[in-house]
Amino acid sequence: MRIGLIVGGFPAITDPWAVQQAAALAERGHQVVVCAVRRFDEYAEYFPEFSACGFDRSMRTFPDTTQPRGSSRVLRAAARALVRHPRRCGPIILWETFTPRPHIGLSVLQRLANLVPFLSEARFDVIHAHFAPNALRILPALQAGLLRAPLLTTFHGYDANSFPGRYGHNVYRNLFDIGDRFTVGTAFMARRVLDLGCSPDKLVQIPMGIELSSFPFATRSRERGEPIQILSVARLVEVKGLEYGIRAFAAIAQNHTNLRYVIAGDGPLRAELEQLAHTLGMAERIHFLGTQSPRQSHALYRSSHLFLHSGIVSKTGAVESQSIVLAEAQASGLPVVASRIGGIPEVVIEGESAILVPTGDVKALSGQLESLVNRPNRWPTMGRAGRAFVEREFSSATMIRRLLSVYEELL
Repeated sequence: MRIGLIVGGFPAITDPWAVQQAAALAERGHQVVVCAVRRFDEYAEYFPEFSACGFDRSMRTFPDTTQPRGSSRVLRAAARALVRHPRRCGPIILWETFTPRPHIGLSVLQRLANLVPFLSEARFDVIHAHFAPNALRILPALQAGLLRAPLLTTFHGYDANSFPGRYGHNVYRNLFDIGDRFTVGTAFMARRVLDLGCSPDKLVQIPMGIELSSFPFATRSRERGEPIQILSVARLVEVKGLEYGIRAFAAIAQNHTNLRYVIAGDGPLRAELEQLAHTLGMAERIHFLGTQSPRQSHALYRSSHLFLHSGIVSKTGAVESQSIVLAEAQASGLPVVASRIGGIPEVVIEGESAILVPTGDVKALSGQLESLVNRPNRWPTMGRAGRAFVEREFSSATMIRRLLSVYEELL
Protein backbone atom coordinates (compact mmCIF):
# COMPACT_ATOMS: atom_id res chain seq x y z
CA MET A 1 0.00 0.00 0.00
CA ARG A 2 1.29 3.49 -0.88
CA ILE A 3 0.42 5.86 1.98
CA GLY A 4 0.71 9.65 1.94
CA LEU A 5 1.27 10.86 5.51
CA ILE A 6 0.57 14.59 6.00
CA VAL A 7 2.04 16.00 9.24
CA GLY A 8 3.16 19.26 10.83
CA GLY A 9 6.80 18.94 11.88
CA PHE A 10 8.87 15.87 11.01
CA PRO A 11 10.72 14.45 12.77
CA ALA A 12 9.41 16.49 15.71
CA ILE A 13 10.62 16.06 19.27
CA THR A 14 7.13 17.03 20.49
CA ASP A 15 5.37 14.44 18.28
CA PRO A 16 7.52 11.28 18.36
CA TRP A 17 4.42 9.21 17.63
CA ALA A 18 4.42 10.52 14.03
CA VAL A 19 7.85 9.00 13.32
CA GLN A 20 6.93 5.80 15.13
CA GLN A 21 3.69 5.44 13.18
CA ALA A 22 5.39 6.07 9.83
CA ALA A 23 8.14 3.58 10.70
CA ALA A 24 5.66 0.94 11.88
CA LEU A 25 3.79 1.18 8.57
CA ALA A 26 7.04 1.03 6.58
CA GLU A 27 8.26 -1.99 8.56
CA ARG A 28 5.07 -3.81 7.61
CA GLY A 29 5.97 -3.43 3.95
CA HIS A 30 3.97 -0.32 3.06
CA GLN A 31 5.46 2.57 1.10
CA VAL A 32 5.11 5.71 3.22
CA VAL A 33 5.64 9.18 1.73
CA VAL A 34 5.77 11.88 4.41
CA CYS A 35 4.80 15.44 3.53
CA ALA A 36 5.46 17.91 6.35
CA VAL A 37 4.88 21.60 7.02
CA ARG A 38 8.33 21.79 8.64
CA ARG A 39 11.37 19.53 8.37
CA PHE A 40 13.48 19.24 11.54
CA ASP A 41 16.81 17.70 10.56
CA GLU A 42 18.22 18.83 13.90
CA TYR A 43 16.13 16.15 15.62
CA ALA A 44 17.05 13.34 13.22
CA GLU A 45 19.68 11.95 15.62
CA TYR A 46 16.93 11.21 18.15
CA PHE A 47 15.00 9.10 15.64
CA PRO A 48 17.05 6.33 13.98
CA GLU A 49 13.88 5.37 12.08
CA PHE A 50 14.09 8.66 10.15
CA SER A 51 17.03 7.49 8.07
CA ALA A 52 16.58 3.73 8.51
CA CYS A 53 13.20 3.91 6.76
CA GLY A 54 14.47 6.38 4.14
CA PHE A 55 12.26 9.28 5.24
CA ASP A 56 15.25 11.63 5.12
CA ARG A 57 15.42 11.03 1.36
CA SER A 58 11.78 10.65 0.40
CA MET A 59 9.90 13.21 2.49
CA ARG A 60 8.44 16.37 0.96
CA THR A 61 7.67 19.73 2.51
CA PHE A 62 5.09 22.42 1.93
CA PRO A 63 6.50 25.90 1.14
CA ASP A 64 7.33 27.42 4.54
CA THR A 65 6.17 31.04 4.79
CA THR A 66 7.75 31.44 8.23
CA GLN A 67 11.30 31.18 6.90
CA PRO A 68 13.33 34.02 5.29
CA ARG A 69 12.02 34.85 1.83
CA GLY A 70 8.95 32.77 2.61
CA SER A 71 6.64 34.92 0.49
CA SER A 72 8.88 34.64 -2.57
CA ARG A 73 8.99 30.86 -2.12
CA VAL A 74 5.22 30.76 -2.12
CA LEU A 75 5.10 32.84 -5.31
CA ARG A 76 7.60 30.56 -7.05
CA ALA A 77 5.76 27.45 -5.89
CA ALA A 78 2.40 28.83 -7.01
CA ALA A 79 3.88 29.71 -10.40
CA ARG A 80 5.28 26.21 -10.73
CA ALA A 81 1.86 24.72 -9.98
CA LEU A 82 0.23 26.94 -12.61
CA VAL A 83 2.84 26.08 -15.24
CA ARG A 84 2.74 22.35 -14.58
CA HIS A 85 -1.04 22.02 -14.31
CA PRO A 86 -2.77 25.13 -15.72
CA ARG A 87 -6.03 23.37 -16.53
CA ARG A 88 -6.34 21.98 -13.02
CA CYS A 89 -5.11 25.03 -11.11
CA GLY A 90 -7.17 27.58 -13.02
CA PRO A 91 -10.52 26.34 -11.68
CA ILE A 92 -9.01 26.16 -8.20
CA ILE A 93 -8.12 29.86 -8.35
CA LEU A 94 -11.71 30.74 -9.25
CA TRP A 95 -13.14 28.35 -6.68
CA GLU A 96 -10.86 29.62 -3.90
CA THR A 97 -11.48 33.26 -4.78
CA PHE A 98 -15.24 33.35 -5.12
CA THR A 99 -16.59 30.50 -2.97
CA PRO A 100 -17.67 31.78 0.48
CA ARG A 101 -15.99 29.85 3.28
CA PRO A 102 -14.49 30.41 6.72
CA HIS A 103 -11.11 32.10 6.50
CA ILE A 104 -8.24 29.89 7.72
CA GLY A 105 -5.30 32.15 7.09
CA LEU A 106 -4.16 30.77 3.72
CA SER A 107 -4.23 32.91 0.60
CA VAL A 108 -5.06 31.54 -2.84
CA LEU A 109 -1.35 31.66 -3.72
CA GLN A 110 -0.48 29.72 -0.58
CA ARG A 111 -3.07 27.10 -1.44
CA LEU A 112 -1.65 26.78 -4.94
CA ALA A 113 1.85 26.50 -3.50
CA ASN A 114 0.66 23.63 -1.31
CA LEU A 115 0.02 21.63 -4.48
CA VAL A 116 3.73 21.48 -5.30
CA PRO A 117 4.67 18.43 -3.17
CA PHE A 118 2.16 16.43 -5.19
CA LEU A 119 3.04 17.52 -8.73
CA SER A 120 5.00 14.32 -9.38
CA GLU A 121 4.54 10.73 -8.22
CA ALA A 122 1.30 11.73 -6.59
CA ARG A 123 -0.37 8.33 -6.72
CA PHE A 124 -1.45 7.15 -3.29
CA ASP A 125 -3.73 4.36 -2.15
CA VAL A 126 -4.71 6.37 0.92
CA ILE A 127 -3.81 9.77 2.38
CA HIS A 128 -3.64 10.20 6.16
CA ALA A 129 -3.46 13.75 7.55
CA HIS A 130 -2.57 14.32 11.20
CA PHE A 131 -4.22 17.46 12.64
CA ALA A 132 -7.17 18.76 10.64
CA PRO A 133 -5.55 22.09 9.56
CA ASN A 134 -2.94 20.02 7.69
CA ALA A 135 -5.76 18.24 5.87
CA LEU A 136 -7.09 21.65 4.80
CA ARG A 137 -3.79 22.28 3.01
CA ILE A 138 -4.37 19.42 0.58
CA LEU A 139 -8.06 19.94 -0.20
CA PRO A 140 -7.20 21.97 -3.37
CA ALA A 141 -4.96 19.12 -4.55
CA LEU A 142 -7.85 16.69 -4.12
CA GLN A 143 -10.27 19.05 -5.86
CA ALA A 144 -7.82 19.68 -8.72
CA GLY A 145 -7.38 15.95 -9.26
CA LEU A 146 -3.67 16.00 -8.40
CA LEU A 147 -4.49 13.59 -5.60
CA ARG A 148 -6.90 10.76 -6.25
CA ALA A 149 -7.09 8.79 -3.03
CA PRO A 150 -9.33 8.45 0.02
CA LEU A 151 -8.52 10.98 2.76
CA LEU A 152 -8.38 10.04 6.44
CA THR A 153 -7.87 12.85 8.98
CA THR A 154 -6.88 12.40 12.64
CA PHE A 155 -7.93 15.08 15.13
CA HIS A 156 -5.53 15.46 18.04
CA GLY A 157 -6.62 18.36 20.24
CA TYR A 158 -6.12 21.99 19.35
CA ASP A 159 -7.62 21.36 15.92
CA ALA A 160 -11.00 20.59 17.50
CA ASN A 161 -10.72 23.03 20.42
CA SER A 162 -8.90 26.32 19.88
CA PHE A 163 -8.62 26.29 16.07
CA PRO A 164 -12.41 26.50 15.43
CA GLY A 165 -12.58 29.22 18.08
CA ARG A 166 -10.16 31.25 15.98
CA TYR A 167 -11.47 30.55 12.48
CA GLY A 168 -15.13 29.77 13.05
CA HIS A 169 -17.32 26.82 13.95
CA ASN A 170 -17.73 25.86 10.27
CA VAL A 171 -14.02 25.89 9.46
CA TYR A 172 -14.05 22.17 8.53
CA ARG A 173 -17.29 22.20 6.54
CA ASN A 174 -15.58 21.35 3.23
CA LEU A 175 -13.21 18.88 4.88
CA PHE A 176 -16.12 16.98 6.41
CA ASP A 177 -17.81 16.86 2.99
CA ILE A 178 -14.74 15.72 1.03
CA GLY A 179 -12.90 13.63 3.65
CA ASP A 180 -13.67 9.93 3.78
CA ARG A 181 -12.87 9.08 7.43
CA PHE A 182 -11.92 10.91 10.62
CA THR A 183 -10.30 9.41 13.70
CA VAL A 184 -10.09 10.62 17.29
CA GLY A 185 -8.36 9.23 20.36
CA THR A 186 -11.13 9.58 22.94
CA ALA A 187 -14.91 9.84 23.23
CA PHE A 188 -14.35 13.39 24.50
CA MET A 189 -12.75 14.29 21.16
CA ALA A 190 -15.46 12.43 19.27
CA ARG A 191 -18.10 14.67 20.84
CA ARG A 192 -16.11 17.77 19.88
CA VAL A 193 -15.67 16.66 16.25
CA LEU A 194 -19.32 15.65 15.88
CA ASP A 195 -20.34 19.05 17.24
CA LEU A 196 -18.22 20.68 14.52
CA GLY A 197 -20.26 18.94 11.84
CA CYS A 198 -18.63 15.57 11.16
CA SER A 199 -20.99 12.79 10.12
CA PRO A 200 -21.12 9.96 12.71
CA ASP A 201 -20.76 7.47 9.86
CA LYS A 202 -17.30 8.86 9.03
CA LEU A 203 -15.93 8.94 12.59
CA VAL A 204 -13.76 6.19 14.14
CA GLN A 205 -12.17 6.15 17.60
CA ILE A 206 -8.57 4.92 17.55
CA PRO A 207 -6.33 6.08 20.42
CA MET A 208 -2.73 7.03 19.74
CA GLY A 209 -0.55 4.18 20.94
CA ILE A 210 2.92 3.86 22.42
CA GLU A 211 5.70 1.37 21.80
CA LEU A 212 5.56 -0.67 25.01
CA SER A 213 9.15 -1.87 24.75
CA SER A 214 10.34 1.75 25.07
CA PHE A 215 8.69 2.01 28.49
CA PRO A 216 9.72 -1.03 30.53
CA PHE A 217 7.65 -1.59 33.64
CA ALA A 218 9.24 -1.22 37.06
CA THR A 219 7.56 -1.56 40.46
CA ARG A 220 7.96 1.73 42.26
CA SER A 221 9.52 1.81 45.69
CA ARG A 222 11.74 4.14 47.63
CA GLU A 223 15.14 3.21 48.94
CA ARG A 224 16.07 4.45 52.40
CA GLY A 225 17.27 8.05 52.17
CA GLU A 226 16.33 8.35 48.50
CA PRO A 227 14.44 11.53 47.51
CA ILE A 228 10.96 11.07 46.06
CA GLN A 229 10.93 12.40 42.51
CA ILE A 230 7.70 13.78 41.04
CA LEU A 231 7.76 14.08 37.25
CA SER A 232 5.85 16.15 34.67
CA VAL A 233 6.52 15.82 30.94
CA ALA A 234 4.87 18.65 29.03
CA ARG A 235 5.29 21.63 26.76
CA LEU A 236 5.46 24.76 28.92
CA VAL A 237 2.19 26.25 27.70
CA GLU A 238 -0.98 27.32 29.46
CA VAL A 239 -3.09 24.23 28.75
CA LYS A 240 -0.66 22.01 30.68
CA GLY A 241 -1.50 23.84 33.92
CA LEU A 242 2.06 23.64 35.27
CA GLU A 243 1.49 26.71 37.43
CA TYR A 244 -0.95 24.65 39.52
CA GLY A 245 1.43 21.71 39.72
CA ILE A 246 4.23 23.98 40.94
CA ARG A 247 1.98 25.56 43.57
CA ALA A 248 0.75 22.14 44.72
CA PHE A 249 4.32 20.87 45.04
CA ALA A 250 5.35 23.96 47.00
CA ALA A 251 2.42 23.46 49.39
CA ILE A 252 3.66 20.04 50.50
CA ALA A 253 7.42 20.41 49.99
CA GLN A 254 7.76 22.53 53.13
CA ASN A 255 6.72 19.51 55.20
CA HIS A 256 8.65 16.95 53.14
CA THR A 257 12.32 17.71 52.65
CA ASN A 258 12.76 14.50 50.65
CA LEU A 259 10.77 15.71 47.61
CA ARG A 260 11.98 17.00 44.27
CA TYR A 261 9.93 18.02 41.21
CA VAL A 262 11.30 17.52 37.70
CA ILE A 263 9.66 19.21 34.70
CA ALA A 264 10.76 17.97 31.28
CA GLY A 265 9.84 20.16 28.34
CA ASP A 266 10.17 23.68 27.04
CA GLY A 267 7.92 26.44 25.83
CA PRO A 268 7.00 30.12 26.01
CA LEU A 269 6.07 30.02 29.72
CA ARG A 270 9.42 28.72 30.94
CA ALA A 271 10.73 32.01 32.31
CA GLU A 272 7.41 32.75 34.00
CA LEU A 273 7.26 29.30 35.61
CA GLU A 274 10.88 29.47 36.75
CA GLN A 275 10.13 32.83 38.36
CA LEU A 276 7.11 31.31 40.12
CA ALA A 277 9.27 28.52 41.53
CA HIS A 278 11.78 31.13 42.75
CA THR A 279 9.02 33.26 44.32
CA LEU A 280 7.68 30.22 46.19
CA GLY A 281 11.16 29.42 47.51
CA MET A 282 11.36 26.24 45.41
CA ALA A 283 14.07 27.17 42.89
CA GLU A 284 16.44 24.54 44.34
CA ARG A 285 13.86 21.77 44.41
CA ILE A 286 12.00 22.28 41.12
CA HIS A 287 14.18 21.38 38.15
CA PHE A 288 13.38 22.60 34.63
CA LEU A 289 15.20 20.29 32.24
CA GLY A 290 14.05 21.76 28.93
CA THR A 291 13.46 19.70 25.81
CA GLN A 292 14.42 16.06 26.24
CA SER A 293 15.19 13.45 23.62
CA PRO A 294 13.02 10.32 23.63
CA ARG A 295 15.85 8.40 25.30
CA GLN A 296 16.21 11.04 28.01
CA SER A 297 12.46 11.06 28.61
CA HIS A 298 12.43 7.27 28.96
CA ALA A 299 15.21 7.53 31.56
CA LEU A 300 13.21 10.11 33.53
CA TYR A 301 10.21 7.78 33.67
CA ARG A 302 12.46 5.04 35.04
CA SER A 303 14.03 7.23 37.73
CA SER A 304 10.82 8.87 39.04
CA HIS A 305 8.29 7.76 41.65
CA LEU A 306 5.10 9.73 40.88
CA PHE A 307 3.69 11.46 37.80
CA LEU A 308 1.80 14.78 37.89
CA HIS A 309 -0.35 16.24 35.11
CA SER A 310 -2.28 19.35 36.18
CA GLY A 311 -3.96 20.27 32.87
CA ILE A 312 -6.53 23.04 32.51
CA VAL A 313 -8.69 24.68 29.84
CA SER A 314 -6.67 27.51 28.31
CA LYS A 315 -8.02 30.95 27.47
CA THR A 316 -8.19 29.89 23.80
CA GLY A 317 -10.27 26.81 24.64
CA ALA A 318 -7.42 24.30 24.33
CA VAL A 319 -7.79 21.23 26.55
CA GLU A 320 -6.12 17.84 26.80
CA SER A 321 -7.74 15.38 24.42
CA GLN A 322 -5.76 12.21 25.18
CA SER A 323 -2.32 13.05 26.63
CA ILE A 324 0.05 10.33 25.47
CA VAL A 325 2.41 11.06 28.36
CA LEU A 326 -0.15 9.54 30.71
CA ALA A 327 0.03 6.28 28.77
CA GLU A 328 3.83 6.45 28.92
CA ALA A 329 3.83 7.09 32.67
CA GLN A 330 1.40 4.26 33.41
CA ALA A 331 3.28 1.85 31.15
CA SER A 332 6.41 2.63 33.16
CA GLY A 333 4.63 1.84 36.44
CA LEU A 334 4.23 5.39 37.74
CA PRO A 335 1.21 6.24 39.91
CA VAL A 336 -0.53 9.30 38.46
CA VAL A 337 -2.16 12.41 39.90
CA ALA A 338 -3.97 14.39 37.20
CA SER A 339 -6.81 16.80 36.45
CA ARG A 340 -10.25 15.43 35.71
CA ILE A 341 -10.68 17.26 32.42
CA GLY A 342 -11.01 16.68 28.68
CA GLY A 343 -10.04 13.17 27.62
CA ILE A 344 -7.84 12.46 30.65
CA PRO A 345 -10.44 10.31 32.50
CA GLU A 346 -10.47 7.97 29.48
CA VAL A 347 -6.72 7.29 29.47
CA VAL A 348 -6.33 6.32 33.13
CA ILE A 349 -8.26 4.11 35.55
CA GLU A 350 -9.48 6.53 38.18
CA GLY A 351 -9.00 5.14 41.66
CA GLU A 352 -6.71 2.36 40.44
CA SER A 353 -3.85 3.66 38.29
CA ALA A 354 -4.54 7.34 38.89
CA ILE A 355 -6.10 9.87 41.22
CA LEU A 356 -8.03 12.62 39.46
CA VAL A 357 -8.86 16.02 40.96
CA PRO A 358 -10.86 19.06 39.81
CA THR A 359 -8.92 21.18 37.34
CA GLY A 360 -7.08 24.19 38.73
CA ASP A 361 -7.61 23.03 42.35
CA VAL A 362 -4.22 23.45 44.03
CA LYS A 363 -5.52 22.22 47.39
CA ALA A 364 -6.86 19.00 45.88
CA LEU A 365 -3.66 18.45 43.87
CA SER A 366 -1.41 18.94 46.88
CA GLY A 367 -3.64 16.79 49.09
CA GLN A 368 -3.58 13.81 46.73
CA LEU A 369 0.14 14.18 46.05
CA GLU A 370 0.85 14.21 49.76
CA SER A 371 -1.39 11.17 50.26
CA LEU A 372 0.76 9.19 47.79
CA VAL A 373 3.99 10.55 49.25
CA ASN A 374 2.90 9.30 52.66
CA ARG A 375 1.68 5.93 51.38
CA PRO A 376 4.35 4.37 49.16
CA ASN A 377 2.73 1.00 49.78
CA ARG A 378 0.08 2.06 47.20
CA TRP A 379 2.61 2.63 44.44
CA PRO A 380 3.13 -1.00 43.28
CA THR A 381 -0.61 -1.74 43.04
CA MET A 382 -1.30 1.46 41.11
CA GLY A 383 1.66 0.83 38.84
CA ARG A 384 0.58 -2.70 37.93
CA ALA A 385 -2.97 -1.52 37.20
CA GLY A 386 -1.65 1.21 34.92
CA ARG A 387 0.66 -1.11 33.00
CA ALA A 388 -2.08 -3.67 32.38
CA PHE A 389 -4.44 -0.93 31.23
CA VAL A 390 -1.94 0.51 28.73
CA GLU A 391 -1.05 -2.94 27.40
CA ARG A 392 -4.72 -3.55 26.78
CA GLU A 393 -5.75 -0.17 25.37
CA PHE A 394 -2.73 1.80 24.09
CA SER A 395 -0.26 -0.58 22.50
CA SER A 396 1.08 0.89 19.25
CA ALA A 397 0.88 -2.55 17.63
CA THR A 398 -2.86 -2.66 18.34
CA MET A 399 -3.29 0.89 17.08
CA ILE A 400 -1.48 0.13 13.81
CA ARG A 401 -3.63 -2.94 13.21
CA ARG A 402 -6.80 -0.91 13.72
CA LEU A 403 -5.48 1.90 11.53
CA LEU A 404 -4.63 -0.50 8.72
CA SER A 405 -8.12 -1.95 8.90
CA VAL A 406 -9.51 1.55 8.26
CA TYR A 407 -7.10 2.01 5.34
CA GLU A 408 -8.23 -1.31 3.86
CA GLU A 409 -11.88 -0.39 4.33
CA LEU A 410 -11.30 2.86 2.43
CA LEU A 411 -9.60 0.97 -0.39
